[in-house]
Amino acid sequence: MPSLKPTQLAFFSYAHEDAEFALRLAKDLRAGGAAIWMDRLDIKPGQRWDRAIEDALATCPQLLVILSPAAVESTNVMDEVSLALEEGKTVLPVIHRQCKVPFRLRRLQYVDLTHNYDEGLGRLLETLGCAAPSAMPKEAADQGLDDSAHDDEAKQVNLLSQPAPKGGATLPIPKKHVFGLPKPIIGIVAVLVAVALLGLVIVLSQVGVFKQAEKKVTPAPEAGRTPDVGVTAAKPPTEPDRVKPNANRLDLGRTTFITDRAESVKTLAKYLENEGAEVSVISTDQLDNLADTRPDTIIVCGDTGAAWGKFSKTVLNRLFEDPKIIAFGTAGSNLFRLLGLRIADPNGMHGRGSAGTQLVVQVPEILQSPLTIPAENQMVQVYEPGSSDVIGIYDDGSPMVAGFEGIAHWSQWKNHWPICRQGNCVLWGFSAPTSEMTDAGKQLFVNLLVNHKARPSMPLSQARRKTEYVKSGLISERLSKQFPDHKWPFQVKSTGRISARLSWTPPDVGLAFILGTEQRRRFQRKDGRSPLTIDYDVNEEDVTHSDDDWFIGVTCFGDIGTTVIDYQLQLSLPQ
Repeated sequence: MPSLKPTQLAFFSYAHEDAEFALRLAKDLRAGGAAIWMDRLDIKPGQRWDRAIEDALATCPQLLVILSPAAVESTNVMDEVSLALEEGKTVLPVIHRQCKVPFRLRRLQYVDLTHNYDEGLGRLLETLGCAAPSAMPKEAADQGLDDSAHDDEAKQVNLLSQPAPKGGATLPIPKKHVFGLPKPIIGIVAVLVAVALLGLVIVLSQVGVFKQAEKKVTPAPEAGRTPDVGVTAAKPPTEPDRVKPNANRLDLGRTTFITDRAESVKTLAKYLENEGAEVSVISTDQLDNLADTRPDTIIVCGDTGAAWGKFSKTVLNRLFEDPKIIAFGTAGSNLFRLLGLRIADPNGMHGRGSAGTQLVVQVPEILQSPLTIPAENQMVQVYEPGSSDVIGIYDDGSPMVAGFEGIAHWSQWKNHWPICRQGNCVLWGFSAPTSEMTDAGKQLFVNLLVNHKARPSMPLSQARRKTEYVKSGLISERLSKQFPDHKWPFQVKSTGRISARLSWTPPDVGLAFILGTEQRRRFQRKDGRSPLTIDYDVNEEDVTHSDDDWFIGVTCFGDIGTTVIDYQLQLSLPQ
């Protein structure tokens, strides 16, 4: 793979579950002089995130894709990769966590960061044209280094331009030299270091002898006083990762985090424990433990999104029928979608940067109890500006699903709710690391936890409503809210053609017309002015998934203000 010119931007493509790692890598590459574009670093307050991403993807001549189990399951990431390959852009795969590399990327050389981050970062910088190859200093060359050293360095630098090894193996790294030095010199240096360390040990041991001798000289006690007997007990070792106990601890009950990356919840877990929670952490492979621990509240973390697809609906319904749940970001939305709840965002990410972190809390007691949160006009900055990806639910009255309780909406979009509740389940729509929460954001989470724990329980089966499927025919409806979104569900039982025609007035308002499935995410989409038509031929594979819920969606991704859109949807389904 040729090195990239520093002036050529490389677009960062990643799954939201990998946002923390992606941000670290982007900052390190930029610090090394690489020209990269990343949404969380480059979208300014006030910009439309979707437009900014589309423009960047179109203009950046390179694409750096971070691969992980979540990434290969992400429709957005794979769409970005497909577009880059189709348009002849240079694609640089970077492996963050071991996964099955998509077929279309297997012929491309990749950089593996799962074992040695610093080494992989150096290789990336070289590839991006921002770090010179590990050339030997002239002084070292003059001291007898042979040409074979330079040959091996050249091989290391050119690894990225070689074909990928079969079977997904990592490219070999020559070990003849370490840090640019031949083995004989390294051996001499090692001997000298060992001798120095031995001398240091001898000196310190002599100092210890003198210290012990000094301790044995005990002055006589003063008249009338009894000398102390024994020695002072040593202080017990402290636990550096635990916070100082809070004297005014709250009754937060038993709280279990579900995460496959325990370190990602460390900050919030310690904060909740300090406030009074009895915290435990399990992975998605340990869900059976929930039956034994019976937590008061389950917190589903943002890194688990790709994991829920491996469980059947029956298993998920059994696990989450009764518990109180607070779920983060896209992972929470994915889980709630599989559970058949309204608080699942079908359109993915809806806010990035500072736009999505300033919320208006509409439930007054969550601002006041048990912690008092300073909130002018009920507004709270939940995460640090520029740090957070946010999803949320529109209160658009979609005919597909039951209602929900809005808890906090965006400051500029009053009908879009990143924090909302349905029965025992709460969507906390932020995917950013919990370490980037503001103090007010942590307090808001504590108050929400207390409020949610105290509410009467509503089982999952009671919270959701049976889906009412549409059939072939004419549907007439109205869009009248900011960013309105209607979804009409149906099922497909036989092969044949799905034909859908959408028309509306006023016809010059742009709408999106979407056909897809809830489970497999296969969809077609048309955007534009009236009318729009979608045709799809149902195949045998589709029929084998006859229990899937299909939908036809009518959406406006722009702010229609006070405009009322009347639309007619003519739908024809296979018989």
